[in-house]
Amino acid sequence: MKNSKVSKTQITQANNTNLIEFAKSQGYILENGGRRALHAKQSGGLYFFKDSNKCYHFSTDTRGGDFAMQFWNLNFMEAVTLLLDNTAT
Repeated sequence: MKNSKVSKTQITQANNTNLIEFAKSQGYILENGGRRALHAKQSGGLYFFKDSNKCYHFSTDTRGGDFAMQFWNLNFMEAVTLLLDNTAT
């Protein structure tokens, strides 16, 4: 899918990727971070929220659902591709 357009359906699928499961698949070790969150060990304060499928990084004060773009410095197309490739396995 590199260097091609993505459909609205593919964008929706990428947006619906479970960030907690995605983080685990990328090697993050998650521990209890409170009643509603999981904390990624050795991450500078990276938390994933169970109820909203979003994250917050205390060290950089960044938040939201665009985890792949923020933490791997990917552009939109690369992030969608990574998320879709991850959910296909």
